Formats: sequence, structure tokens, C-alpha cells
Amino acid sequence: MPTDHRGRCKSVLRVTVSFAGLALLTACAGGSKVATGPSTDYYLSHAAGNYTPPGPPDDPWGPYIKIAAGRFDVPEQWVRQVMKVESGGHQYIGGQLTVSSSGAMGLMQLEPETYQEMASRYGLGSDPFNPYDNIMAGTAYIHEMYSVYGSPGFLAAYNAGPGRLDSFENYHQPLPHETTNYVAMIAPRIQGYYPQHRSEADQLALNTMPMSSGSGILPPGVAPAPYPTPDTPSTPLAPVEVADLAPPPSNQSAMYTPGPAPSAPAPQPPHGSGFSFIPSAMADTPPPHMQLPPPAPPPVRQAVYAPPPVHEMASSGAGGGTGGWAVQVGAYNTVDKAKAALGIAELSAVQMLLHGKPVVASVNNGLGTIYRARFVGLPHDQAVDACQRLSGGPTGCVILSPDAQS
Repeated sequence: MPTDHRGRCKSVLRVTVSFAGLALLTACAGGSKVATGPSTDYYLSHAAGNYTPPGPPDDPWGPYIKIAAGRFDVPEQWVRQVMKVESGGHQYIGGQLTVSSSGAMGLMQLEPETYQEMASRYGLGSDPFNPYDNIMAGTAYIHEMYSVYGSPGFLAAYNAGPGRLDSFENYHQPLPHETTNYVAMIAPRIQGYYPQHRSEADQLALNTMPMSSGSGILPPGVAPAPYPTPDTPSTPLAPVEVADLAPPPSNQSAMYTPGPAPSAPAPQPPHGSGFSFIPSAMADTPPPHMQLPPPAPPPVRQAVYAPPPVHEMASSGAGGGTGGWAVQVGAYNTVDKAKAALGIAELSAVQMLLHGKPVVASVNNGLGTIYRARFVGLPHDQAVDACQRLSGGPTGCVILSPDAQS
């Protein structure tokens, strides 16, 4: 069984129990960060232990699943089926809190690092064994993986980690057998269930070709769902983001609460494909097709958010010269959405962004305040590599030279 933290799978619970033949496979953090937060043992020793299911015996976690599904626009069926395979819906096994051999915790079997990221991003509690917070964090992670990889690609990312799935997509490295089995177990049970707002990543080859083809992860016999056509009528939705250098997709949000269901699936806007260099003279100039009012007086910039540098390392030895370059992954109308974009980008291009510092900076553009999501302090080559990876994803990407960041 792979043990590399960037793409490891975890399946054996400390207490060995069989759930009707289901392999208890678990979610992977999939990042390459060095663990600096509390460990599983710490969380076990500080767990409250007095968890009361909110629902009836035949659906003990249903109320929490419903809340999480609504908050993150994830079908309840997805959450239920992932939980069923992860933990069998059991908070305890043999009187012990459910923990895998690699330290994954609770109903949704989250690694400590993954839980810490989701808790910080979405305002969850400090106890990953709390069923409410565990289900919320697991559902948030499903939402983020779906935004990047579509369905059923999110299942492979949840199980093996986004690093392993990126290697599968970009370098044709095979997925672990546990991961393909994991997808094969769950994908048929969630077929036909989709979020209210579909991800364009549903159209990736890995989601439209069967596993037997070697290019996809769909089990044989499972057909991809048709993608909504662009001319499908729908109820207009209020704008939730302000685009700046790279227009972000409408489904990128930190705390998503879907509105009334539209009469038909809403067509997805195109995401910013490709990437470009921005010289200093154009750093604050929108692309030609953007219709914006005349510029206001010189903007006042104020850094409003810089996540703790949990993986800052000396960049000596990294190719590409000094680390004065940056990449921007969108501009948004709230700090939370900018933070979420940074999280998505980091999950998608963790190796390239390892030496960068995530920053959200506010800019008054005359119409209001927008929040730019950037990774700064990157060597030139890593900035280019990161944008190559991110340009086709949900956030888009723009490279900023040192002079363009003033």
C-alpha cells in the first residue's frame, strides 16, 4: 500500500471490522506539506467523546449530511456513499473512535492536515471527531475536489490525494488498485446525482472514459452524464464575484449556500484558459474584453490576509533565479472567496507553489473593494509551471513579474 503522504491511501482501521464486504478506504490529504499541526493521537486524547447522533437509528447522521450538502452544493447521495465506504457510518468501532492505520479520523476519515485546512477555511471546530464538524469538513473537501476534478474524479482525489490524481492525468502514472476499486464501488451509486452548479471539470477525459480504456476512471458500464448545453434556459443568478485579471468561475466560493433551485441547470461560464505574463505597465489594466468604468484615482492597496507560512522553506536550489515572481488566481468581491481560491490552487499545484506565500490583497477600483488572491515570492520557473498547471482549472492563473506587483 502506498505510504507517500502526497498520494497515500489508507484503508485498515485500528479495530479490524468488516462492513458487509466494504473495504474501509479513506480520504487522503494529498498535499506535500510537512505536518505542523496536532496529530491524530492529540485529537484522540482531546476528543469530547459524548457525541449524540442527531437523527433516528436508521439515519443517525442524516440531519448533519443535509446541512453540509446544502452549504457546499454537494448531493447528499455523494456524502452518504463516501461515508458508507469510509467508515460504514460508524462513529465508534469496538468502543473506540474510528481511526485508520494511517491516522484518518471519524465518519469521513480525514487526515489531520486535511481537517485543519478545512476547519480553518470554513470556520469549523477544533475536534475532528465531532460528527457535525467531521461531516462538514469531508463535504467541503468533496466540494473542492469536485471543483478541480469533476465527477467521479473527485472520488479518486479524495481517496488517493490530488497529487496522485495529477500524476495520473498528466504523466499517465497508474492509480493504486485501492483507488480504482474505491471509484468502482462508489461511482455507480452516485450516477445521476450532480450539484446544482456543475463543474466544467466533469468534461475532463478521466470522467468521460471508462477505467478499462486506461485514460479515465469511470467503471465499465457507468456512462457519463450529459453536460448542460449553453443555451439551456435558467433562472439568472445574482453575481457573486468581481473579475479582475483572470475571471474566476461562479462556482468558486468559500462558504457556499445555494439559492432557490433554477428551472434547469445553469450553464457554466468559461474559465480562464491559458496564462500570460503581465508587464508592470499593464499590471492594473483589465483585458480588452472587460467592460469596466474609467479608472478611479490611484488605488490604495492593503494586505488583509496572509495565511500562516506552514511550509515556508528556503528557495535556494530552486530553478529560475530569485523568488520575486508571483501568480494571481483571480480577484473576488469577498476575502473568503479569495482564500478559497488560494486553497484550491494550492491543492492543484502544491509542488509548484511550495516556496510561495499565499496573500490576499484588497484594491479599491472605484466601484468598490476587490480582493486579489496571489502566491508571491516564487522563482520565475515555478511561477510559469504553476500557471501551466492552474490555467485550465477553476481559478485560472496570471503570472506577475516583480515590477507588475507594485
